[in-house]
Amino acid sequence: MSTSVIGYPRIGSLRELKFALEAYFKGEKTEDEIKALAKELRKEHLTTQKNAGIEFITENINEEKWFLQIECCDPHEPFYSPEKYKELYKHEYNGKFFDWPSYKPVTESEEEIEHLNYEYAALLSMCDAQLGKVLDTMDKYNMWKDTMLIVNTDHGFLLGEHGWLGKNMEPVYNEVAHIPFFIWDPRFEIKNETRNSLAQTIDLPATILEYFNVELPETMQGKPLRKAIEKKEDIRKAGLFGIYGGHINVVNNEYIYTPYLDCGNSY
Repeated sequence: MSTSVIGYPRIGSLRELKFALEAYFKGEKTEDEIKALAKELRKEHLTTQKNAGIEFITENINEEKWFLQIECCDPHEPFYSPEKYKELYKHEYNGKFFDWPSYKPVTESEEEIEHLNYEYAALLSMCDAQLGKVLDTMDKYNMWKDTMLIVNTDHGFLLGEHGWLGKNMEPVYNEVAHIPFFIWDPRFEIKNETRNSLAQTIDLPATILEYFNVELPETMQGKPLRKAIEKKEDIRKAGLFGIYGGHINVVNNEYIYTPYLDCGNSY
């Protein structure tokens, strides 16, 4: 089987941009210089990720079995996108340069938070466009008849909801924990439908192994999603989610149990 995991050269880019932003807040760089650097780094990252993924598909399209993971990091801070995506969300804004929020309670004005949401929306539209190019490649090679596609993310983000910015505050709100998840399984060709079955990211490896008829390790806790997709059956009664070293919550199809933490005691 041919395999490829493409992602994360952007860490160095983020570090470079972080140093540049620190210089900006010290008055050593201008806003235009920051925007130019962000534009260059984002363009380089997206082009590398998307093109590398399409190149792998093109080279392996005739292979019987292959696996490709494209890890794009975006949408992620800083919420920069090319101007054509910002044009989709035109708005009047006269506030500070603000596309990289700190993880903290909201202290910004309503205008600043609204602007941040528009910047994030533009970034999402950019990600949609890049995903669309991968889907176009699947159309080009008629891959839908024998290729599974999974689109998901690792967590959500608070953009002012519940009075917070970021992802790692407690309790773990739905905006952070309830993530986007789309799957196409060519064995069933089910589309434009949703499922109420409780699924978690630990189910993705199990689902992929089952698809390739590979026996699951005994220690694997994830469950294949086949029955949820094909028969609308629940694959688990409940699940855990939370933050390492922090809140751990229990959820089923009806309720969420969130412990109240006080000085190390749970109630």
